[in-house]
Amino acid sequence: MDFAIGDELVYNPSHPDLMPATKRPGDWGRIVKISNEYINFRFNNGHNSIIKQDAFTHSPNSPKYLRALYKNVLVELPAGYIKKEVQRYKNMYQVALRDVVYIALTKDYEGFNAF
Repeated sequence: MDFAIGDELVYNPSHPDLMPATKRPGDWGRIVKISNEYINFRFNNGHNSIIKQDAFTHSPNSPKYLRALYKNVLVELPAGYIKKEVQRYKNMYQVALRDVVYIALTKDYEGFNAF
């Protein structure tokens, strides 16, 4: 995992039938220090512990969690599909920009004729 100091993590103890992270707010906290395979972790209740990195995952609110979640989905998409979608958005914004410029020029022209 790509942990950094200050990241919000969830501690996942090795218990059978562990509830989802969203239902265990007491297991959430932030990284204070990282050394070798261990993380100095401050739980949200203020308690500090030194625990192995393997016992942690990024919290569901973390951008790193979302990035890891959707990474596999993006890798599986064909490159042509992404290029096609990007081109579609570019075309849509070019049309919108052209319309805005046209409206602005028309209004300027109408205002100029008023004098």
